[in-house]
Amino acid sequence: MRLPSFAYHAPHSLDQALKIKMELGAQAPVLAGGTDLILNLKHQLSSPAALISLRNIKELKGIQSKPDSVIIRAATTLMEIRNNEAIRTHFPILVKAVESVGALGIQGFRGSIGGNLCLQPRCILYNQSLFWRTGKAKCHRTG
Repeated sequence: MRLPSFAYHAPHSLDQALKIKMELGAQAPVLAGGTDLILNLKHQLSSPAALISLRNIKELKGIQSKPDSVIIRAATTLMEIRNNEAIRTHFPILVKAVESVGALGIQGFRGSIGGNLCLQPRCILYNQSLFWRTGKAKCHRTG
């Protein structure tokens, strides 16, 4: 499977990324880890004019512990969350949830918390109209 042709933007700041996104709109999805977006492109589920990579934007990465809170930036990898002592201590349920997402290689290399929270489901049943769903058997995952 080949990727479709598209322009690739790799801004180095959030301001640059937002400017590009404002100019290109829906024709330029944002690429964080890309584990699902790239697969969708290979399966020709979409053909964007461009991609906007967040890889070089340092202000979107990292975990900051404060006395009364923990800030997790959107491009922080799932492995960083798993290994962070403050999160392990104060938010063990988040660690458990992160451990259940993807393989270790995905968690450490590509999978980001923001990407997983904003993931577009590919379930054929879920992505259809109510009219279409009522004419089909129930989804085997929901019963």
